[in-house]
Amino acid sequence: MDVQPCLPDPARLVLLGSTVSPEVVWLDVESQLCSTPCPRCGQLSARSHSRYPRILKDVSLLGKRVRLRLTVRKYFCDQ
Repeated sequence: MDVQPCLPDPARLVLLGSTVSPEVVWLDVESQLCSTPCPRCGQLSARSHSRYPRILKDVSLLGKRVRLRLTVRKYFCDQ
């Protein structure tokens, strides 16, 4: 099952793998952003200090529940 077209922006997210069970489709996704603006000052930061997973629920796909296991990064702000 090719689920890459289900992702919102392939330039920002990459599909690492998928698992299909009788009830749930799990998509392992990772952010590809190399930098992001600081939410406080708006300055662009590229110094990543950690990663953490988030599990997001999405709409059904082919009658199965969809769960995105998204790995995102935290960045240091140099300001």
